[in-house]
Amino acid sequence: MKKPTLFILLSIFFLVSNCRLLNAETKEEISLKEISVHSEIYDFTAEVTIEQIYFNDQDTSIETIFNFPLDSKSSVNSFIVEIGEEVLEAIIHEKKHAEEVYQSSIRSGRSAALLTTIEPDVFQIKIGRLLAKERCVIKLTYVTELTNVDQQTVEFLLPQTLVPRYVSPRVPILNNLKELFDTKIQDKVPYEIKLEFNIQTNKEIVSVRSRSHPYIKSNKIDEFHHEISFQPKEAQDLGKDISLQIQVKELHKPSLLLQQDSESDKVYGMLRFFPDLTDFETNTEIIFVLDRSGSMRGTRTRAVSKAMTSVLKELNSNIKFNIVGFGSNYQFLFDAGSVDANEKNLETALKYCKSLEADFGGTEILSPLEAIFKKPLIPGYSRQIFLLTDGEVYNVQHIIDRVRRQRASTRIFTFGIGHGASRALVEGIAQAGEGASEIILDENSIQKIMEKQFQRALTPSITDTSIQLSENGAKYEWIAPFRAPPIFKGKSVTYYAAWDQIPEKGSISLNGYSLQSKYTDEILFSEAIRLNKGRVIGSLAAKTMINEFEQKMSMFHQPDGSLNEGVTDSFIKTQIIGLSKLFNVISSETTFLAVSKIQKENPNAPLAQEHIPVQHANEIEMEMDADMKIGSGMADTNSYQFNQQAPKAAYHKMRGSPSNTKKQSIYRKVGNQKLQKESVMNFGSQLSEVDSDDMAESSSYHNITPFLLILLLCILHWFWF
Repeated sequence: MKKPTLFILLSIFFLVSNCRLLNAETKEEISLKEISVHSEIYDFTAEVTIEQIYFNDQDTSIETIFNFPLDSKSSVNSFIVEIGEEVLEAIIHEKKHAEEVYQSSIRSGRSAALLTTIEPDVFQIKIGRLLAKERCVIKLTYVTELTNVDQQTVEFLLPQTLVPRYVSPRVPILNNLKELFDTKIQDKVPYEIKLEFNIQTNKEIVSVRSRSHPYIKSNKIDEFHHEISFQPKEAQDLGKDISLQIQVKELHKPSLLLQQDSESDKVYGMLRFFPDLTDFETNTEIIFVLDRSGSMRGTRTRAVSKAMTSVLKELNSNIKFNIVGFGSNYQFLFDAGSVDANEKNLETALKYCKSLEADFGGTEILSPLEAIFKKPLIPGYSRQIFLLTDGEVYNVQHIIDRVRRQRASTRIFTFGIGHGASRALVEGIAQAGEGASEIILDENSIQKIMEKQFQRALTPSITDTSIQLSENGAKYEWIAPFRAPPIFKGKSVTYYAAWDQIPEKGSISLNGYSLQSKYTDEILFSEAIRLNKGRVIGSLAAKTMINEFEQKMSMFHQPDGSLNEGVTDSFIKTQIIGLSKLFNVISSETTFLAVSKIQKENPNAPLAQEHIPVQHANEIEMEMDADMKIGSGMADTNSYQFNQQAPKAAYHKMRGSPSNTKKQSIYRKVGNQKLQKESVMNFGSQLSEVDSDDMAESSSYHNITPFLLILLLCILHWFWF
């Protein structure tokens, strides 16, 4: 064979190989093979067991890390690990101590597992020292409350997705940033997910439907019992949080669930009231705060535009209003302040909403809220804020703390738009701002939900609620929460209590005030529903108390979140840890830890590390370069659509001065702070100062590479002859 011919054949082989590597979808081999979820739903509660099956296909031991979403209201109360022949039941430890023990164990050649929170709605599992060809099964159990949609319907939401979260250059970088950067997000995960739901109530079930997956059908066992089995396979199914709405007869009546704890024999109660409130017009200032960041692009912004157009038409003469659009910066529609809802002003607002675009860059929620808080209140008007956002932010607690300080003068209603929206943010702001929250999973429902929330904002709520127990022979130990949120039209309030024995006689009543009028409702202990022994109600009660300490709303805090005189932060931390250990539930200060007693390998034997991907939410577009969103560098950049047409001025206003001629390789800037190289290893070759246009050029370069190689080979071939 002539040399030129051989050269051409080898060249073609080289080109085909490279084209395949560049363009083919490669299936990543990871240790997580399957996730199965079994949910036991009873009335207003759900007990969820998640089983994860791992198998190490590699020829060396690995440490596997999996960041995944859970409902921020969930209370994780069990973590069991099966590694090889060992079954390990994890125990609650303080976070710092647990991490030290975990690292020491895997260095010494033993297996260990860790379950912790890195955000209120993002959890992390670490499995250290999983041997080659070894199997591991993780079982974690959590309990959660169902959310009432109205006085006939409750909803169970199972988070399945995450989205990259925006890092503001204006807030401090916290300790969990490294873990958040390690969150790996993909368009389609390489493991199977199986779901089962067992739904039982003490009242007749009218219907069960899913607003996220409308084709899901329940199997009716009888009037009080339904079952569902579901296995999402397609990307459009996987990229959605799973919603189940259960319509029940007579749901609006007061209810009391009692359960004897399976370990301590104490009795815990869950009490719910649904007050019936009537409409009453009051003078109100409403400020609509609209997320115009790039991730709102497409159906989300169109849905917000349509809903706002509808709600604006409902404004009456008792209302003054304003609109604020925000992203990397913010802009008031009426700079001088809120205006009357007259024909001229409404026409201006309608034009604004109809031309709404997601063109404001990043997601800076705190800045527009601060600007509103600084504006003086209008005498004789109560101030209400309607915040619409996809919640893709990092500084959740920072925002919630600021809102809480304004709760005396401003009430905030929140709308989380889309799958993957941070429920910790949406629900946390509403709770701190004494408003109500809604999660919107599809564009068709936003208008109806906004109109419903709008009516709530105009209806007097029940405030200053308290619980009163009549004599019943059983001694109650405590009632939680210490500060219950206001009760709005169509919403309920939940209290928890503990007794030394099952209360048989007497009653429990709810007292509150609405427009200076006293409200009272009552339920008899003889009407209580007794559950089998277990830990559902006790775990939910513990979560409520822990949440009060974490959210600065306990009896040791002032209404603005500051500590009472003589109370220290270390005391609050001690209370959180004590409750967490007492009830065996995870918290912001504690972690579940399981450690093997068997040394499986020599100390410091090689240990590879892998990051398990989590499902990316559907209909998400990135508005800027990947390094400004946590988790964005973990997936194939082809999975995202970058906003290549975004105005450079807005982009550089967020990032600072343009510097696309200078690339820095070792550090990635987030705001004015630097992350060490190991914190950004998963971002691959993306550099810190590359803007969205640079990313487009990089993508184009990869696409044109094979053609450049062909051209080069043709030239070489010509010279060869």
